Amino acid sequence: MSNRTVVLPLIGDAESDDTASIWARQIPHLSARELQAGGFDVGYVPLFTKDQAAIHYRDVATSSADELRALMNENNADRLIMGTLHLGVEVRIDIGVWDPQGDSIVERRRLVGNRAMLLALLPVAHRHFARLCGVSLTGQPRYLAGARSEKALFALAVDLDNEDLVQANGGQLDWADPWAARFAPLIEALRRDPEFPEARQRLVERCHRSEGENRPLGLRALQQANDLVGRRQHLLLEISKFHETNKDLDAAAAIAREAVERQPGDPEARLQYGRYLLLSGHSDKARPLLAAASRLRPEDWRCAFWMARLHEDTGQRDQASPWWKRTLSLNPPDGPERRRAEQAIQRSR
Repeated sequence: MSNRTVVLPLIGDAESDDTASIWARQIPHLSARELQAGGFDVGYVPLFTKDQAAIHYRDVATSSADELRALMNENNADRLIMGTLHLGVEVRIDIGVWDPQGDSIVERRRLVGNRAMLLALLPVAHRHFARLCGVSLTGQPRYLAGARSEKALFALAVDLDNEDLVQANGGQLDWADPWAARFAPLIEALRRDPEFPEARQRLVERCHRSEGENRPLGLRALQQANDLVGRRQHLLLEISKFHETNKDLDAAAAIAREAVERQPGDPEARLQYGRYLLLSGHSDKARPLLAAASRLRPEDWRCAFWMARLHEDTGQRDQASPWWKRTLSLNPPDGPERRRAEQAIQRSR
């Protein structure tokens, strides 16, 4: 017995309603992700079919008992959770465990409320998903934290839906408009809820990973999100890093300078702006910024590394040496910075 649980999309009974279809697929996905993040052996498996034109979602209802048994075997699972969603004037969520012997749903629970109660029903559904996985939970799931709005959460659900399709298609986009597929839902989530950490983190990571013709779209997405949420410090610094990756140090420094001016006590902003000034040959202007960052964040190996670089680049090798040693004592990850610190110490012996 593997004790692994696989969660399938709910079967929507409103196929023509895109909103209902997305909720049906992503309500179990949200719960499975959260349980998985909590260390439980739970997987979410959307089903797809492919024709000559594109990949499409396949409704669980079209799967035979033999196909569902094969799905369990492929995922080394001993439980398969599935159910239905009705989303109209009334909301009905049915969740249960598929019984391979009887080809039926057992341990079923039905949740019912009016349409305005969807978010109120989700924590109950999440706890039932957890119970069917052998986990006892209380309280709100994290994805509903901070009085999340339904529209912000739905925008995240749209993004998860798109991501499922991208992964099923080997990382390729089927959409003619990459902006609408990869950036717009997360920007909408942040517009609805500026304090939505997962939407912000997913957007930042996706923008930094964008390549080729999508690279300008990534920058545009960061800028638009930042404007919508009031030029937040975190996003300013991410835009600055994006310009650095594009080898545009002038643009990177200008954004980092704005971040320092907005929050002078922010060590990350000071470190970033100081780095850009040093790399641009303005060591005198970089010195107070890097020194302040190292005072404010003495445990950060990056601060020690850039103080070492500052002294080395200005010919102060004796003063650089203790900073190189401090860099290594703070255990930087394997990479060019660690190797440079090790080589500098070797040279000084």
